[in-house]
Amino acid sequence: MEEFTDENQAWDHNKNEKHFRDNAQQWGDRITIIKGRSLAVIDQIPDNSMDFIFHDSDHSYPFVKNEIQAYLPKLKSGGYSMGDDYNWGTVERSVKEAFGEKHRVTGKGVWYAVKD
Repeated sequence: MEEFTDENQAWDHNKNEKHFRDNAQQWGDRITIIKGRSLAVIDQIPDNSMDFIFHDSDHSYPFVKNEIQAYLPKLKSGGYSMGDDYNWGTVERSVKEAFGEKHRVTGKGVWYAVKD
């Protein structure tokens, strides 16, 4: 089991995956779980096949920007590219460079852009 710990948190991947799978059963075969590093598994995802992508991986620059750009072809037209931690300078810079003014930020630093 991989575990992330700091003074206040522990991240249990197995527990969180089980929780997700239990709650996602209602969507059956509409959800495919692909485990791995985002840029290492990208070729497993067909272009124009995703309704939304939530970016929450490495928060460094230019990784965030590169990940956004790499995954844009995977989105359907009208699909959402989303992420959090917009308050991190590296994330904000990446999102602005990837989308210019065509993105929005909601509460708690969640950002999104809609693919044309």
